[in-house]
Amino acid sequence: MKMTLDERETNLFFNERDKTVQIVSYDKRLNKRLRNLAQLRPKECKPIPYYFDDENGAESYSFPSTWLKINPPKVSTMTAEEREKKAELMRAMNKQKKEREVEE
Repeated sequence: MKMTLDERETNLFFNERDKTVQIVSYDKRLNKRLRNLAQLRPKECKPIPYYFDDENGAESYSFPSTWLKINPPKVSTMTAEEREKKAELMRAMNKQKKEREVEE
């Protein structure tokens, strides 16, 4: 049975004693990333086959808890004037770069 977007969750399971995280996810991008990690680093990132749901795209993996990080985006403290100055500087640098490429 096809699931709605609200039902397609990502769940993390870990505690303070264990050194691994188990993740069950329907997110295609995250699953692709985990699949690639499992191929590149099979000793650290392992698929958990009994949590797979082929019909709806769920996959499950186990990986070291040290890999789990929360990285919020940086908050800019630049004023509009500072942003415009930096943008102008970047435009000038890009123009110089293009001129050098044409000369070569």
